[in-house]
Amino acid sequence: MGFRRFLTELKRRRVYRVAVVYAAVAFVIWQAAEIVVPGLNLANWVLTLVIVLTVLGFPIAVVLAWAFDITPAGIERTQGEGVAVVERPSPPRLSVAVLPFENLSADPENEYFSDGISEELLNTLARVPGLRVAARTSSFAFKGKSASIGEIGEALKVAHVVEGSVRRVGDRVRITAQLIDVADGYHLWSESYDRELGDILMVQREIAESIGETLEAGLTRGWEDVLHTGRRVDPRAYDHYLRARFCSQRLTRESLERAVYHYREVLLIDPRFAPAYAGMATAYLWLGDAYLSPLETTPKALEALDRAIELDPNLAEAHATRGYLRAAHEWQWDEGHKEMEAALARNPNLAESRVILGHVKVALDDPAGAVSEAKRAFELDPLSATTSHMLEWYLLFDGQLDAAIRQHQVTQELAPGMAYHDSVLGRALTQQARYDEAIAAFEAVEQTLGRPSTGKGVALAMMGRKEHALEIAEQLERAAENTQIMPELMAELYAACDEEERALEWLRRGLDARSAGVIALRAWKGLESLHDDPRFQGILREANLLKS
Repeated sequence: MGFRRFLTELKRRRVYRVAVVYAAVAFVIWQAAEIVVPGLNLANWVLTLVIVLTVLGFPIAVVLAWAFDITPAGIERTQGEGVAVVERPSPPRLSVAVLPFENLSADPENEYFSDGISEELLNTLARVPGLRVAARTSSFAFKGKSASIGEIGEALKVAHVVEGSVRRVGDRVRITAQLIDVADGYHLWSESYDRELGDILMVQREIAESIGETLEAGLTRGWEDVLHTGRRVDPRAYDHYLRARFCSQRLTRESLERAVYHYREVLLIDPRFAPAYAGMATAYLWLGDAYLSPLETTPKALEALDRAIELDPNLAEAHATRGYLRAAHEWQWDEGHKEMEAALARNPNLAESRVILGHVKVALDDPAGAVSEAKRAFELDPLSATTSHMLEWYLLFDGQLDAAIRQHQVTQELAPGMAYHDSVLGRALTQQARYDEAIAAFEAVEQTLGRPSTGKGVALAMMGRKEHALEIAEQLERAAENTQIMPELMAELYAACDEEERALEWLRRGLDARSAGVIALRAWKGLESLHDDPRFQGILREANLLKS
C-alpha cells in the first residue's frame, strides 16, 4: 500500500477522528486529576498513574479504530477499501483495460480516429496469450466520465489500465500512451510516438510490445510472436477502415450500410487488408439480423470471410463471425462450434464470441457449457448488460433458476428500465410456480412491448387459467400480422394451453423463417410436452439438432 493510500485508509477507517477524540478526553481526565488528587489528599503517584494509563491506552484505541467499526448492527470488523461485506479477490495481475484515447486533434470529428486507435490497440493486446483484456463495451463505458483509475479497475476487475491521447495533423499522428497500476495509481510505462499515418499498425504493435514487456513475468513464452503482424498501410485505406469501425458500432441500418461502403473503399485501395473483409462480413451479419433478409446478406458475408481467412488464417474475428453464420444461419452446428473454438484459440479475450459459442452449446444440448462460456465472457465484459442478459438465459436453460434470478438483478443494475429483461425473470418464476410474481414481471415487459406477453399467457395457463391464456394467444395472432413475434414463443404459449397442433404449426413457421429461436428448441422447458411427438423430432432433424 502506497503512503498516500495509507493516509486515505486512515481517514476512511475513522482513525483520525478516534485519535482526536481520545486526546481530548485524555486532556479532560488529566485536568480533572490535577484537581481531584490533591483535593482528596491522594499520593502524587496516583496522578502519574492516570497519565501513564491514558498514554498507554492511545495506541490501543488507534489499533481498535483501524480494525473495528461501530455500526447500527453493533461492533463489526472494518472491511477493506471498496468492500461491502467480504473481502473481494484481487484482479489477476496479468489483466488490463484500454480506455478510449482522448482526441487532441483540432477537429472534434476526428473522434472516430482516436476511438479507432484505442479499439485496435485493445484488439492487439487481446491476442497476447495469458493476458486478460477487458472488452470494448465495458472499457468504453467510461468514455467522458470522471471516474478514478481505482474505480475503473474495480469495476472492470483489472490490475492495470492503459490510457492515452491521439493528435492527428494530416498524415502525421502523435500518440501518447501510459500503463497505470490500479493498486497505487503509478505509471509503470509511458511513451509518445510521432509517426506517419502509414506506420500506425507498427505503432500499435510497438505499444502492445512495450506493455507486454512491462508485464512480462507470467506471460506465455513466445507471446511476442502473435504481435509480429505490423506493416505499412495506405493512410487513405486506414482512415476508411477506422470510419467503418466507428459506423458499425451504431448498429442502425444507415450506419451499417455506411460501414460497408467504407470497407469497400479500403479494399479498393488495399485489397489484401484482411481485417476489412472481416469487418464487412460482420456489418452484413448485423444487417441481415435486423434489417435485411439473411438469405441476401449471408452469402456476401461468407464470401468476405473466406477471403479474410485466406489472407490471414489467424484473424480470430473472421473465424468467430464465420462460426456464427455456419451455426445460426446454416444450422451447421458442429462446423460453427469448430470455428468458434478456432477463434478463441487465437484470441481468448473475445467476449462476444464466447456468448455466441454459448448459443451453439445450447443448440448442441450443452446448456452447462453455455453457462461456463457466458460467465467467462462476463468476466471480460462486466459492464455489458447484453452479456449479463444472455447469461440469464443460459442459466435458465440449465435449470439454475435461483442463479438466473440473481443474474437478472445484475442486468437491471447495468441497464435500469430495460423491462424486456424480465422475460427471463418471469420464466424462472413460472418454473418455480411463483405465478403472481411471474405475471408482474411479464406485465413490466408488456409496458415496453406495447402488446401482450407470451410469457404472461404461459404463467396463466400453468395456473389453470387457460381460457385467459388463449385470449392472449389470439391477440398475439392478430398482432403478428404487423409486428415480429418469435415463433418459438408462440409455440410455447400454445403448448402450455395443450394446443399441440397450433404449437407445432408455429414451430414450422420458425423453421421456415430460420428464426434465431431454433437454437433453443431442445433447451426450452416450455416445449418439453412436444418432445415425444414425431413431428417435433422431425423439426429438430431438419434443423440438424437431432442425429438421424
